[in-house]
Amino acid sequence: MADAVIVSTARTPIGKAYRGAFNNTHGATLAGHVIASAVQRAGIEPGEVEDVILGCALPEGATGQNIARQAALRAGLPVTTAGVTVNRFCSSGMQAIAMAAHRVIVDRVPIMAAGGVESISLVQNEHFNNFRIHEPWLDEHKPEVYMPMIETAEVVAKRYYVTREVQDEYSLASQQRTAAGQKSGRFAAEIVPLTTKKIVQDKTTGETREEEVTLAQDEGNRPDTTLAGLAALKPVMGEKGFITAGNASQLSDGASACIVMDAKLAEKRNLKPLGTGVRDAAPPRALRPQDGPDRPLGAERGLRGPGGLLPRPAGHSHGPAQRGRRRHLHRAPVRHVGLAHGRPRPHRGQAPGREVRCLHHVHRRRNGGGGAVRGRLMHVGLAAIFQNPGRARADFEVYRQDLRLADLAEPLGFESVWGVEHHFTDYTMCPDVLQFLAYMAGRTERVQLGSMVVVLPWHDPLRVAEEVSMLDNLSGGRLILGLGRGAGKVEFDGFRQSMDDSRARFVESAQMLLQGLETGFCEHDGAFVKQPRVAVRPAPFKSFRGRTYAAAVSPESARIMAELGVGILIIPQKPWPEVAKELDDYRALYRQVNGVEAPPPISAGWTFCDESEERARELAARYIGGYFQTVLAHYRFADDHLAKTKGYEYYGKMTDKIHTYGEDKIIDFFVNLQVWGTPEQCYEKILDIHRRTGNTHYVGVFSYAGMPGDEAERSLRLFASQVMPELQRGRIPAEPVAR
Repeated sequence: MADAVIVSTARTPIGKAYRGAFNNTHGATLAGHVIASAVQRAGIEPGEVEDVILGCALPEGATGQNIARQAALRAGLPVTTAGVTVNRFCSSGMQAIAMAAHRVIVDRVPIMAAGGVESISLVQNEHFNNFRIHEPWLDEHKPEVYMPMIETAEVVAKRYYVTREVQDEYSLASQQRTAAGQKSGRFAAEIVPLTTKKIVQDKTTGETREEEVTLAQDEGNRPDTTLAGLAALKPVMGEKGFITAGNASQLSDGASACIVMDAKLAEKRNLKPLGTGVRDAAPPRALRPQDGPDRPLGAERGLRGPGGLLPRPAGHSHGPAQRGRRRHLHRAPVRHVGLAHGRPRPHRGQAPGREVRCLHHVHRRRNGGGGAVRGRLMHVGLAAIFQNPGRARADFEVYRQDLRLADLAEPLGFESVWGVEHHFTDYTMCPDVLQFLAYMAGRTERVQLGSMVVVLPWHDPLRVAEEVSMLDNLSGGRLILGLGRGAGKVEFDGFRQSMDDSRARFVESAQMLLQGLETGFCEHDGAFVKQPRVAVRPAPFKSFRGRTYAAAVSPESARIMAELGVGILIIPQKPWPEVAKELDDYRALYRQVNGVEAPPPISAGWTFCDESEERARELAARYIGGYFQTVLAHYRFADDHLAKTKGYEYYGKMTDKIHTYGEDKIIDFFVNLQVWGTPEQCYEKILDIHRRTGNTHYVGVFSYAGMPGDEAERSLRLFASQVMPELQRGRIPAEPVAR
């Protein structure tokens, strides 16, 4: 099948609407300028471009009359080059690029031009055509379809707790990043300066005149912005609103274009692709009109560098109300500057095209002039564990805090939410992890739901099969099933179970459960599980192979998981050489028993992210260390009972180490294995775990050991904005390095 690649891009500087350099410049002039530049940069002949597709969200007046055809002619392309204009509001420019890629892939067109253009100054003014703009039935039944974006931004801000303070902080960062980028010349390669005539009004007399100007860099951003200045601005929608002139994007004029080419033709001409655009830019499904900024994650799917996803676009939303619920506050100084750059208006067409162009240039700067990003994507999840050490707070308050953080998982861009089963103590107050995940299934639409773990010896495996299948049916197949056998004596005693039998009971339960989830029928005749054949209803509707994992602390457990054909859940808690040896043994046996390679493991870790390395170290010691103190207490590792319990002899090693080194050193050892530090340090630590284990999932625990809710949320948001995007776009090695 043919593939489509982007081989060149060009954009105008972004002009400030009404008072900026392009306030008198026709859309055909703007778009023609960038199309001609993109053609020149690609080193192709104008006549080789078969078609021009431009996105425009308000295609009338100076951007009407099929502006794409006008722009093609203005660019100097021959009359044989066709043109078509696309309107999908916010994603018009991106849709144009996706459609150009489709023409290359499906229709085998060798070369296309695509992008977006908008002239707010010449279209959205006193001449704007509002005649019968509303339809009577829609006004009565769906009036929200006409709701302006500033109102929908307020809806999303309230839904996802994106406070005024968070939005202002984001806006300040955006201004600062733009200023830094301009100062260092980071945008220069993207921009083609344009000389034009601007309308200037005399402030005293009101008279206007034309003035020739050359715009060479984006105008409108405010480098002198301060947090205090932003905080002083009044919300547009009233005292209780969130959106202000300071945290919303300015209105802008401009255009962006790229050349989309058949991949084999590009290779033949020795043109290095900036990226591929292989799929549609539209959301998977439409949203309610009032949810405008809350577009589904993955709406920009298809923006790819040669070896992985490119950073997602950063400006075609109203502002931080929308961006705050996702994962776009990148850690590099100027990777995400959309708000300060401005946008054509709250829903316009050239912004996505400009953002795609910007992303391709970012990709080329990062990867040595266009070489492939060699890596795989990292799935990033969030776990809620509901800890309440010493009953310092009411259990209800702990639940409110951790449920709030879990609610943030999907809007911030996490790909899964996890819970873990424990009973009777402060250690973890989630006695029914599947019930918690059912609750989260109703609160979310897209994230996967992970059990870390369901402890099989404490349950009737038939009931587990029913509950798992029901949850998977309720959630549309979003469950990642994690299993375990338990190691807490207090829990086995509470359930009147013998720990000596746990391994055998686990194996029999797992065998019946896994078979039942594949066949739809449970039956088993073992020493501990005796079950006549019964149907699982609701019936499982998709296989659990490839999405079932189990915790395996001891080498013996790892071998059992290989024989069961399930993956491994890893929490860093042992010396890495031990982990490496056990993983090698597990993989070898898995290959021998199942005839295929074992799935990559899932790694979970206690996570704390802070801008200050010193503060991160201090709070990691306090809270991650505090968490591990609860581990030692819950499992009674200082006692010698585990070493004397059948199937738990391996755990006696922990008792020996505590007696040899002391609890403080054991706690420090655990803390140093976890993920904490600045965003850069957190990223590197997760990368190190991947190098050692080959994991493709990382699940972070962000609230534990009595950590205050605002501290946990601050860490969570920082991680989501500056660490997670790097992991999710494939910035990890395709294969782990030697351990």
